[in-house]
Amino acid sequence: MQTKRLSRIELYAWDEPDGIDEASGRLQYKRYGILRMTCGIYQGIGHCLLSSGTKREDVIRWGSFLRAFRACTLSEAWEIFEQRGHRWSTEQRKLVHTVLMNLMENRIQARLYRAIIHKFISYRQLSQRSVHVGQKALDMNAHIKPRAALTNRASSFVPNTESFIMRPETLYSDSRSNSPFLHKLKGAAATEKELIHYATAYYSVL
Repeated sequence: MQTKRLSRIELYAWDEPDGIDEASGRLQYKRYGILRMTCGIYQGIGHCLLSSGTKREDVIRWGSFLRAFRACTLSEAWEIFEQRGHRWSTEQRKLVHTVLMNLMENRIQARLYRAIIHKFISYRQLSQRSVHVGQKALDMNAHIKPRAALTNRASSFVPNTESFIMRPETLYSDSRSNSPFLHKLKGAAATEKELIHYATAYYSVL
């Protein structure tokens, strides 16, 4: 992923009514934004408050700073964040930091998932070859117990694949399901992806 570059940078926005302005009598809004960055098969997502009041922030103007990330690798994106982040608003810094962290988290968890599946398949193949050799060397009665013992060892070694829940962008393990951070990340990502469908404004950097 370090060699792959950001292929899409998308900023969505939607409005929620926030009462009436007493001075002008006009309806007030809170405009929220969702930023989604795509790098290869991975995505990072985050949200923030763009503006509040009677005037709604223009997403193109607000998100103009995102042009600096065009066609960047993930490592280059972090460098830009470190070098230019002090020029951005607090909400802009928090948003980009959240998205880049989410992108890294998704990549790490996906690599962990692939490594576990690879070990599982390799061990199963090795077990099957061992049983096949044993069947040739021994008669039926002689190799029933060794085969059963080997099967038991394999089942105790191989992780339960059902304990891993693969999401479109993120993998979560039951062994870590009680982690407040992962639970919050999982819930926030699901909410943000749902809210994208209700966006009333859109800005694509690339």
